[in-house]
Amino acid sequence: MERGHLLPYDNIMQKFKVLNVFFLLAIFPFQEAQCDQKETKSSEEVDQLHSLARKAGDHGNLVFPEISENSVSIQFVKVGENPWHFGILQKFRVKAPLQRLVQALDDTDSYVGIIQDLIKIEKRAVRSQNDFILFTETEIPVPFVSNDKTSMHYLVERKEKFSIYRFRLAEGNHLHQYEGLAIAAAEGSNASTYWELDVYEPGFGLNRALPVKKFWIQNAVSSAQACWAFKLKAEGFSSQPFAILEESKKRAASLEESLGKSQQTPLAFKDLPAQIRPISPSSSEREKNPTSPAFSTAIPKQTGPSKEPSP
Repeated sequence: MERGHLLPYDNIMQKFKVLNVFFLLAIFPFQEAQCDQKETKSSEEVDQLHSLARKAGDHGNLVFPEISENSVSIQFVKVGENPWHFGILQKFRVKAPLQRLVQALDDTDSYVGIIQDLIKIEKRAVRSQNDFILFTETEIPVPFVSNDKTSMHYLVERKEKFSIYRFRLAEGNHLHQYEGLAIAAAEGSNASTYWELDVYEPGFGLNRALPVKKFWIQNAVSSAQACWAFKLKAEGFSSQPFAILEESKKRAASLEESLGKSQQTPLAFKDLPAQIRPISPSSSEREKNPTSPAFSTAIPKQTGPSKEPSP
C-alpha cells in the first residue's frame, strides 16, 4: 500500500548543502518527471504473480512460513539491466486476525500521521470499494522542488481468508513507473501475514542525484517504516499516530547498514512464485525453496513496564 516518498530527499539536501541557489535554479526545469507507465515485461510478470496468488488463495494455501512474527523483512528484486528499475519485496507477520490487518490497510485516512512525510491522501474516481484511485502528496524538503504527488490505481479482491491489492501508477510528477502487488492473508484465527512487491523507476533530474545503491537502500528503509507502521497499528501498539510513527522510524532505521548486502544479491523475478505458490510450512519445503539474504528488524525486548500494549 501507499507509503512515504520514494525519493530520499534528505540525503539529496545533504549532498547539495554546499552548493548555492544558482545550482538549484539550474536543475529546477528538470526536477519534474512525467508519468509514463507503459506495459513492460515486469508488468506481465506481476500479473502472473497476481494470478498465482488468486489461485493459491482460493485453495487456502497463502502461507509464508519463513516470516518471523517479530520482524519486517525487506529484499531487493532485480527487474532487468536498468539499475534504476528495481523491485522491493516486503514481508511481515501480524499477531492479530486478518480483519485487523485489513482494517489497518484500508483505513487510508489514518496514513497521514503514521507514514513519514505524508501530508495528504484521498480516494478519487471511486468506482467501488475495490476499484479506486488513491492520491497522495508527500512533503519534499528541497528548495524549488515541488512535493511528490502520486495517483495510484488500485484493484482489490477480498475473500474470507485473504485480500489481494493490484496497483499501478496512474499519474505522478516524480516517478517514471510504479506498480505492484500486495497480499494480506490469514494464518489461523489470531495471526495474519502481509506480502508486498513494489516495482518502480524514478524520473530523471534531481530524482537520480544520489548514487543508485544509496537510492535503493534509502527507499528500502522507507518501505520498512511503512510496514512497521501497519504492523504496529494492526497489533494495537498505540492509539496515538505519533507513537506509531516514531517507533516505526526507529525500527526501520536499524536496517540501513545491513541492506547493502541484500542490494548486491537481489532476488530474481523467477524466484518470487516459490514464495506464494501453495506450500507447506515444514522445514523440508523451506529447504526446497531457498531465497536470497533478507534483513529484518526485530522487535526489541521490553526493559520495563509500558503504558502501551507490547507490540
